Amino acid sequence: MGLPELAYLSVIDPLVFEMAMDAADLVVGVAPRDEAAEDDEAVPVCRRCGAQVGIFPDHGPEWQHFRGDWATSGAQETYDPGHPAAVIWCLPGEDPEES
Repeated sequence: MGLPELAYLSVIDPLVFEMAMDAADLVVGVAPRDEAAEDDEAVPVCRRCGAQVGIFPDHGPEWQHFRGDWATSGAQETYDPGHPAAVIWCLPGEDPEES
C-alpha cells in the first residue's frame, strides 16, 4: 500500500487507517499508538536543581523555572529559585545529574 492509498484510506475509513498504521508499527518494532507512553518524550529541566523550566513569552525570552502542568496553557506558575536556569533535556524520572 502506497502513500496515495493510505491518504485515501485515512479519509474513507479512519479506524481501518489506524489499524493499518498500528500493524505497520508492529512490523518495524514500534509500540502501537494507544500503548505508547507519552512520558517517553524528553522535557527541559534545570541541571542545577532538577526543576521544570520553560520559556514564557509574557515573562521574556529567557528560560524560567515553573510549577504546574506541562500540557495545560496558563496552569504554570513561574518562580525564582535564586539561580538562572541551566537547561538540559531529560526523560521524565531521569536524574538531571546523570545527563
